[in-house]
Amino acid sequence: MNSKINLSDKNLIGKILFLLSIILLGVMIAVIFKKPFLETDEWFTKGIIQLSFQQMVNITAIDVHPPLYYIILKIPMKILAMLHIGYDLVTLMKVMSILPLFILLGISATTLRKNFGWLSAGFFALTIITMSSFFRVFLTARMYNWGILFLVLSFLCVYYILKESNYKYWILLAIFSVLGAYTHYFVAISSVALYMILFVNILFNKSLGFERSDLKKWFVSTVVGVILYVPWLFTLFSQLNKVHKSYWIPSVDLAKMVESFSIVFTNNSNFMLGVILAVVVIALTAFVVLRYLKSKSKDDFFLLLGFAVFIVTIVLAFIVSVTFKPILLARYLVPAIALIWLSISILVSDIDFKKFVIPIVIVVLVFGAFNLVDQISVIDDDYAKTVEANAFLDNMSNNDTIVIISGMQKYVRFFNEIDDAKQYYVYTFDNKTHKEPYLKILKLNKTSFDIPQDVYSNPDKQIYIIVDKKSEFENNTDVDFDKVFNLRGCIFYKINGTNTTNLGM
Repeated sequence: MNSKINLSDKNLIGKILFLLSIILLGVMIAVIFKKPFLETDEWFTKGIIQLSFQQMVNITAIDVHPPLYYIILKIPMKILAMLHIGYDLVTLMKVMSILPLFILLGISATTLRKNFGWLSAGFFALTIITMSSFFRVFLTARMYNWGILFLVLSFLCVYYILKESNYKYWILLAIFSVLGAYTHYFVAISSVALYMILFVNILFNKSLGFERSDLKKWFVSTVVGVILYVPWLFTLFSQLNKVHKSYWIPSVDLAKMVESFSIVFTNNSNFMLGVILAVVVIALTAFVVLRYLKSKSKDDFFLLLGFAVFIVTIVLAFIVSVTFKPILLARYLVPAIALIWLSISILVSDIDFKKFVIPIVIVVLVFGAFNLVDQISVIDDDYAKTVEANAFLDNMSNNDTIVIISGMQKYVRFFNEIDDAKQYYVYTFDNKTHKEPYLKILKLNKTSFDIPQDVYSNPDKQIYIIVDKKSEFENNTDVDFDKVFNLRGCIFYKINGTNTTNLGM
């Protein structure tokens, strides 16, 4: 009788959690339409998907990212254009960002509910919205949201491989892994970790019941994945060479390692809280390891696999960071973090309900509420900054304005926002000409704007330059560079002549 009551309680709690996730999904949809914010990198997303398909892929290659995410956004743009249906680009970007969450909630209500019950389904549905930085990730037009979906689908393929190891799921594993690798390189690292763990266990872990034929299936799946990824390999090698020469990510230190673990729960930057949460993550990992060593069951191996992929992803990224070039950023781990919460969601359906599950749910609700308040506050700030930026850019976009755009990133972000202004992408200053390779790819005008000569040649124009930093312009007496706007690293300077004897040149 007690077991029936517990089962009923689990189902009820699971349904309540799932309903809560649906309510939060409604809140997220409201945010899309009421506060269509653009964080820094979303300006790049908005710009790059307005290029031609070939230009978009080429610029993606230069930007050290794979192209699939931008292609995903490009598809509905093309379809709506063919159907002559008008749309707001930012809204479309946001809808495509939250679409993976719709699919994940559908997976929760079907696959997870069917195999593990309503508690697992509701718990995962809630945590994939409220934990870590998921809430904001699914509202941000960057590749992490689709990366989460593809990695979760790859992970679920392994569940079915453990149940019935047939070629169908091995091939699906390859397909979803490749889709993830074409979306973000850290998803590729997690997929490599997944394959490595499977390979080792096929060879040495007899308790999982793998046979010699499974090793063949593993090789077939691996080969299919490599073949599907070949079209991008040469670009990847070129990007690796670029990263090795110069990349912006700082070196790995203790704070970054702590953040890499603590972000499983929250994106809060408090170091002491981070240490505590990192210890909790390590303790949870140890718990699922001991649970598997005790049971040696396939179900417990699958739970452990979610944690293992996350840990191995960090280890591989750390090795690359110390031997090649720093690549480890906490936000890059978000797709792998989804696997931890999926594993925990399955785990809660198989542990003591009153003793463990209820406290865990309470902790998740507390952290979830904290995360939502924090991330909504960030979104509010981003929205205010977006409104301000749009007003500033609209004011610049006119025939009386000249804008010098320094660098590919800033060109992609702003070229279409100020299309009515006269734009220059090459400039000469202090006897040095600034010109970059992307000009040839995009077939842009290479006419150079000379500072200060052309400043004085256009006394009736408002002249701006968009750069990363002002240092090269310091101590110049011919013109003034007045900082008028800063969009998180993209600095807008208005150029004013100071030498009146040069007027009328």
